[in-house]
Amino acid sequence: PAEPPAPPKPEPPPPESGEGVYDVPAGVLADQPPADDDIVIDAAPGEEGEASDALAAAARSRVVSSDGAQSRAVGGEIRSAPPADPTASSQVLTRIRNRVPNPVIVIDFGTTRSSVALLVEDRVEVMKLPEVVVLPLPGGEFDMPSVVGFRKDGSIVLGQTARAMLASDPSNAIQSPKRLLGRRYDEPEIQQHLTGLAIRTAPGPNGEVVLEAAGRETTVIEACSHVLQLLKLVAQKNLGQEVNQVVLTAPVSFTDEQQAALRRAAQIAGLEVIDVIYEPVAAALANRYDPAFKGLVAVYDFGGGTFDFTVVEVAKAGVRPVALGGDTWLGGDDIDLAIANAAANAFWRETGLELRSQVTVWQRLLVAAEIAKRDLTLKASTVLELADAARTAKGICSLSLSISRAQFAEMCRDLIERSLTTCQETLEMSKIKLSQLSAVYVSGGTCYIPAVQQAIAQYFGKVPKSAVPPERAVLVGAALRRTLLD
Repeated sequence: PAEPPAPPKPEPPPPESGEGVYDVPAGVLADQPPADDDIVIDAAPGEEGEASDALAAAARSRVVSSDGAQSRAVGGEIRSAPPADPTASSQVLTRIRNRVPNPVIVIDFGTTRSSVALLVEDRVEVMKLPEVVVLPLPGGEFDMPSVVGFRKDGSIVLGQTARAMLASDPSNAIQSPKRLLGRRYDEPEIQQHLTGLAIRTAPGPNGEVVLEAAGRETTVIEACSHVLQLLKLVAQKNLGQEVNQVVLTAPVSFTDEQQAALRRAAQIAGLEVIDVIYEPVAAALANRYDPAFKGLVAVYDFGGGTFDFTVVEVAKAGVRPVALGGDTWLGGDDIDLAIANAAANAFWRETGLELRSQVTVWQRLLVAAEIAKRDLTLKASTVLELADAARTAKGICSLSLSISRAQFAEMCRDLIERSLTTCQETLEMSKIKLSQLSAVYVSGGTCYIPAVQQAIAQYFGKVPKSAVPPERAVLVGAALRRTLLD
């Protein structure tokens, strides 16, 4: 047969990008090379006299990674950041520790990756100049995989260490727990999602999802709280003082129950939530001071686990959302899944062996698929390789699949079209025509994929823009929101 039989549907792919290695509560942190793509950007100023006093302060803000380096973000040029400078990082963190009273941190708890930032305010003459500092995590990275692992000794592992467990010990690790946050165990789409997890699950007393790992039960809220708690501890270590308040981000599609669960997770982590901001709205604020950010602006937010779309009206007084839409089950991890399925199909045609029924091998293939996705974002072709994919009576079989960028685009096509369908439905519900949009800005690491950028340009008739690197837009915008709250 040309195609394999219908396989099981393993939903969750590996985290979207980056490094990050953590082990809590013991605090044993593995050494990692510094990240090579973290940013420091100057937000482009708006037109003179255009913003209110609070927004004017934000307009003059500096957005920096705590490595202290800076680079101008040009509207329309979508790019990531320069390498980090450990010496500059030390100087910035020393300065922060000496001048932040009652700090409020900002956490972007993403489906696949999470990060933390701080809004530092200097008074220069009579003007407050807010500075958004993306805080480094152990090992020098600026974000971490949203993966939680459970060890038999009772300890919790997070980040890259937990991500490695997805291949070596998948029954004791959960990736993308945010997808289960505030959801009921008996919901059909949750049941479908759970069939692809190696970790055991069960319904809780209130109908929520309970994880069964390493001989104990853990609610999804508790699992998510571990990620938030680590980011809180990172902030406290950098600042040298207690941190108790946080601004969080959430997808547009989050229900009241999901937001309540997110707040509860923060509470367990020892954080008081003073605001929750929609992710595409935060992305809009991050891009607000680019010169092209005027009139009706669309924000296309394609993250690791969710897709959000919003249209904002830009006026002198600020930014007002006029249309919101989203897809809870669409993100970069689904692209990893599409690549892995294509590779598994090719392997089946060649050997007659089904990789999706082998949990450990499948998780390894998902990791390889994520690496291939990153390669194809930058290169015209790549080779997806998986050693020891299967063992037979004739010996060990390995997987090797050449993928061109054109083939990659075809693998992504249905998922990209799904995102554009969400855009179309949102615009129609709000009675907004494409011709009324002055620009489209992107957010989320998935927007680096060339096929995504091409589809956006074709659908909207405009080249997608980004005044800040897309993977930082939500975090930076949420931090600037603190200026408005104050």
